[in-house]
Amino acid sequence: SKYFFKNRMNRLAKKQFIIISDALRYEVGAELVKKLNRVDKFNGLAKLEYQITTLPSITMFGMASLLPNETISYENKQVFVDGKPSSGTDNRDKILKVKSASYAAIQYADIVKMNKEELRRYMDDKSLVYIYHDTIDNAGEHDTDVFEACNTAIKEIIDLIRKLYNTLQISNYLITSDHGFVYRNKKI
Repeated sequence: SKYFFKNRMNRLAKKQFIIISDALRYEVGAELVKKLNRVDKFNGLAKLEYQITTLPSITMFGMASLLPNETISYENKQVFVDGKPSSGTDNRDKILKVKSASYAAIQYADIVKMNKEELRRYMDDKSLVYIYHDTIDNAGEHDTDVFEACNTAIKEIIDLIRKLYNTLQISNYLITSDHGFVYRNKKI
């Protein structure tokens, strides 16, 4: 939804994370919530809400719609948010920083390898961080087992939240996706 940022942000939270898992469909999200609610530290507080993706339901449009925006446009095979290109983490980081210097974007692979001190330093001046995770979408693009990738993605996201919570004591997480995926057992 184009209004994700306006409608879903927790304005009262001092620090929060938005984990965007590329191609995380609703059913995988439901499984993730079940598993998150089994983790003692999270006290069964995770809840699931649906969201309708943009059309066309592909990464470039879905990722743009999750950013703070007044306008989203498509020109020369690129999607722009408020006139700025939105492809890639660096461009998304710039768009977030226009909204607030304390907002940032980072890849899952970069944040997950940080140790405690690196994480604390990284979060020192930040109030909102978008984390881009792409295990499921990568599997779909490379014809590997998407169902196994869904299980891997769930584990990675839970482990990441555990790590961030244990290191930073931040308890505000929103997990979403830019789009889902269609699965067929037969050739299309």
